[in-house]
Amino acid sequence: MNAMEKIAAQIDALKLKNMDFAKEPPGETSGLIEVGGGEQRPLTVVAVGDSMVLGCGCSNTKYGLVPQFLRLLAKRMNRNVEWNLVGKFGATLTRVRYRLLPSLEGNHWDVVILCAGSNDLMAFRPTDEKWKKELKESIEMAKALADKVIVFSSAEVYMVPAFGRALQAQLKKATLYQAKVAQEVCEANGAFYVNQTVGTPHGDTKWFWCSDCFHPSYEGYRVIANCLIGHFSDSRIKDLASLGLKDCKE
Repeated sequence: MNAMEKIAAQIDALKLKNMDFAKEPPGETSGLIEVGGGEQRPLTVVAVGDSMVLGCGCSNTKYGLVPQFLRLLAKRMNRNVEWNLVGKFGATLTRVRYRLLPSLEGNHWDVVILCAGSNDLMAFRPTDEKWKKELKESIEMAKALADKVIVFSSAEVYMVPAFGRALQAQLKKATLYQAKVAQEVCEANGAFYVNQTVGTPHGDTKWFWCSDCFHPSYEGYRVIANCLIGHFSDSRIKDLASLGLKDCKE
C-alpha cells in the first residue's frame, strides 16, 4: 500500500467513529434446539466472543449466527443442542481472554466456540506475538471449560459496504494474514479452526447486511451459518455427536 492509499484508508477509518451501529439485540442468551434426537441428553455449547455471537443486526438473539449454525449442526448430528451466548459488542481477543472466558470458570460444556478477531482487525491491532499468545491462552482456557474447542475466524470485514475501497483493501490483507496465523495457533493447540474469511456468497448484495451496513442481517447470518457448517466433515460431526454420551451410559 502506497502513501496515498494509506492516507485514504485512514480517512475511511475515521468514518467509523460516527457510524450508528446496530445495538446488541434483545432476546435470550440461552436456549434449546430440538430435532427429535431420542432420549440422549443435548449437546451443550457455549459461544464466546464479539457482536457476531450476539447476533447484532438481528431483531432477536435467536436469529443470530450461532443459533442458526447450531440448528444446522443439531440436524446433522440428530441430537438436540443446548446453547449459551456470552458476547459483547466490540469485544477484541483481549476482552475474550481476560474478561469473558474468566467469567465462565467453574462451568463445563461439551463444546466452546470462540469468535473473536474482527474487532482486532478494525482497531488495526497487529497479528503479532502478543495476539498469538492471547489466542493460545484463550484456547487453553476454553479447553478447561469443554471437551472440544472450535474457533471461528474473523468475518470478511473487508466486504463491509460502509467501508471505502482503500480501507477494504487494507483490511483484506490483514484479515488473510490473521487467518493464517490463527490456523497455525489452533492446529498447535488442539482447537478446530473454521476459516470463513473468503468465499462467503452474497456479501456484495444489499439484503446480506442490516440497516447499519456493517453487521449482517438475519439472511446474512443464514448464509454464513450454511458456509460454516460446510467445513464440518461427517467424521467430525460424528465425533461431536458422541460427546458426553459415554459418561451418560456409564
